This record gives sequence, C-alpha cells and structure tokens, in this order.
Amino acid sequence: MLRRNIIMALTLCILVLPVAAQNAKPMDNQDVIRLTRAGLGEDLIITKIKSSPTNFDTSTDGIVQLKQAGVKDRVLAAMLGGETTSKAATPTAKSSAAPSVSSPEDVGVYVNQSGKWKELPTEKAEWKTGGMLKMLGRAAVIGGGGADVDITVNGLTSLLTAPRKSEFLLRVAESETSANYQLVKLTQKKDHREFKNGRSGFIGFKNGPGKAAVPFEANKLSPRNYLIKLDLEPGEYCFFKAAGDLNGDSGIVYSFKIVQ
Repeated sequence: MLRRNIIMALTLCILVLPVAAQNAKPMDNQDVIRLTRAGLGEDLIITKIKSSPTNFDTSTDGIVQLKQAGVKDRVLAAMLGGETTSKAATPTAKSSAAPSVSSPEDVGVYVNQSGKWKELPTEKAEWKTGGMLKMLGRAAVIGGGGADVDITVNGLTSLLTAPRKSEFLLRVAESETSANYQLVKLTQKKDHREFKNGRSGFIGFKNGPGKAAVPFEANKLSPRNYLIKLDLEPGEYCFFKAAGDLNGDSGIVYSFKIVQ
C-alpha cells in the first residue's frame, strides 16, 4: 500500500511540474529591475535572461526606465538580444576603421599607399638654356617679362608610380607654405623630362603659373602639413620648388608617374 502511494505521488509530480513550468510567468522589465536592486551581478542576470521565457518592454521609454533603475548596459544588450558584452564589441569597431596615417617628420612630398605615406623621389631640376639665352631668361624673370625657359629633370621616367586618384601630403619647412610649390606635368624627351616655364614669373611663383602647371588645392591639416587630393591623367608629373631666389640655376622636384 505504501509503495503504491509513493508511486502515485511521483507520477503526480512528473505530470504537474511541466505544466507549472509552462505556466511560469515570463521574465519582464520589473524582474530585471528587482534582480539589479538585489545586488546580483551582471553575469547572473544575463544567465537568468537566457534561461527564462521573457516578455521585455524594449521600447525607448522601457529602456530609459531600466537605465534609470540602474540596469547595466550589458544586461540591456542581453534583453535586446544583442551582444552580451560591450567590451568585446569595442575592438571590432576599431579594427573596421580606416588605418590612421601618421605625419612624416622630414620635409618633402609623400603619397598615400595602403595607409602609409611613401616619400616621392627627390630630383634636381636645372635650367636648359645657357650662355646669353640664360642671362636673358634671368633678366626676363626679374623684370617680369615673358621669356620661356625650359626646366629639365634627368631620366626618362620617375621611379614612383601612383593611381589616377591619389592623396599626397606636402610637408614644408618652417618658413614655407604650400604656395612655395607648383605641380607641373613633365614632357618626356630622349633621355630626360622637362617642362616650360611659360611666363617668366613662374620660377619665383610671383607672376602666376606657367603653361605646364597643374592647379591643385592644398588643405592645411596642421602646421607645415598639407593634404592634396589629385585626379590626374596618365603621365609624368612633379611637385617643383625653386631653389633660392629668382636667379637660382636649379630647383627641387618630387616626381611621380600616374598610371591607369
């Protein structure tokens, strides 16, 4: 008799417990608030959320009420069904961002290649004319005349190539600005590249650009640093800076080649 009663009691428990579980009240916002105010840790509350049927109010007002009640962000994320830890999400956000490009220290011109500044080759530019023509060319420059003077760069092509749409960084000396530089398109000759000065004031950047000059916009990022974005046709180019004053026989070029 006793044995039969025990069996009946166990059978009743087996039948009743699933029904009780099915009829259990879903966990709601107030349950989360009570657990938070009781001092339970975030991990315990999140575990409870994951293992319980839920009926959360995740409207804007509901979330504001939860936040005002002291519910932590990780718990709110679990209630929303998202990430359970904001700390794990932070590195992901950083890794998807574009790599930062630090500014170089040395004066020069740099092109952005895969998130790093690569320095353009530095070459010497010289006057092509000589003798009396050279003297007349200088006089025209000083006097503001219209003499044409060819500037030559050794070598048929630049050692550095860049795509048509490229970003350049111009790093100038303390006393300079981007106005001290000109962007010019070079003409390839048998064993060198050259460009015409155009009007005589081009060398000193006093009277406007020459015929070979290419307009560009330099945006100042910080003292001595200028960002230049270009979209150029294929060919040989250089940033040109005259050496010394208007009587200088040479200058510096930072050359590059644009490819398709």
